[in-house]
Amino acid sequence: MNKKKEDIIYEQEKKKILYMNNKKLKENGWYIQFIRRPSEKLMLLAIDESPDSIQFISFPTEKVKIKAVQKKGDCIRYITCPSEEIQLLAVKKDLSSIQYINKPTKKVQLYCVSKSGTLIRFIKNPSSEVENAAMKKTPASRFYIKRKSKKIDR
Repeated sequence: MNKKKEDIIYEQEKKKILYMNNKKLKENGWYIQFIRRPSEKLMLLAIDESPDSIQFISFPTEKVKIKAVQKKGDCIRYITCPSEEIQLLAVKKDLSSIQYINKPTKKVQLYCVSKSGTLIRFIKNPSSEVENAAMKKTPASRFYIKRKSKKIDR
């Protein structure tokens, strides 16, 4: 196989760019915003250095999302439609990150209010089961419950 001179130069340039991107991302994860279609490896390097840099990644892989919320729970604010697994990882890292989840699953809601009942203030339209769990944990959480349901055990 004979490689053309242009192909060899292209491969060398590609390696240089990859090396420079790796080096820059290790110094500053926010550099990811200047890389078009970064590989998963580059995304993970960026997240390692700065978890908030996930906001500049257009299509993060599941692995990248998991790593970001494991490092910093409130990074979930930059993830659209996070899976239940990612939601749980985020709230386990930082309970108050539930405020950044549009529609947390019931399991995630119950986990949060079982740790601190007052977190119900961040949950839009909690079910009566979640409201009851919050009030059992922290009776003062009743001040954060907006609707007055007859099903709530007081």
